[in-house]
Amino acid sequence: MNEKDLLGLWSGARLHIVMAQFAPTFLLTVVITALALGGFEGSPVAVRIAAAGILLASGILGSIAQYTAASEAKAVAVDLAQIESPSRLVQQIIQTAWWTTIVKFVTPAIFTVIFLAILWELFIAG
Repeated sequence: MNEKDLLGLWSGARLHIVMAQFAPTFLLTVVITALALGGFEGSPVAVRIAAAGILLASGILGSIAQYTAASEAKAVAVDLAQIESPSRLVQQIIQTAWWTTIVKFVTPAIFTVIFLAILWELFIAG
């Protein structure tokens, strides 16, 4: 593949990483806001379980999407590193491609901590 094609793949992977964060972030924000406003007080256990299940499903799907997109972006960066006389943009991508590791592991870990805090509030503290 040429540089232009690889840059298109890199851009696509970056877009997928960003898009994969929207649903889980939105849902976490909604549930945390509801908890802060007392929205789950007196709610049946089934409603709390449903809320936790929706968050979990969204988080798992988002994490998988982020992980795969980050893996693909890293693979593109490896291919970009093999280009002779790469542009400055390609050089920058190669230098910063290690950040995809953060997307693969740290972001899902943060989601997990937030999810556990919500579970605590839904089922133990609340």
